[in-house]
Amino acid sequence: MRPSSSTREAEALEVPKGTAALRTLRTSCDSYGRPLETSVIILRADLNRFMLKLDANGSHFSKITS
Repeated sequence: MRPSSSTREAEALEVPKGTAALRTLRTSCDSYGRPLETSVIILRADLNRFMLKLDANGSHFSKITS
């Protein structure tokens, strides 16, 4: 995982190259658990926050936009 944006990403996000970015990989599955689609999502770090809670039952992911 790269901690900063590439030239193409920076242009799309309208930030300088190398600016911190939040990058997530999401896989959507069908009702049988088979993967259907994988997405790479890149967001401006200065406009978004994420929270990941881990416990004995697994994890919970929340996007918090400020």
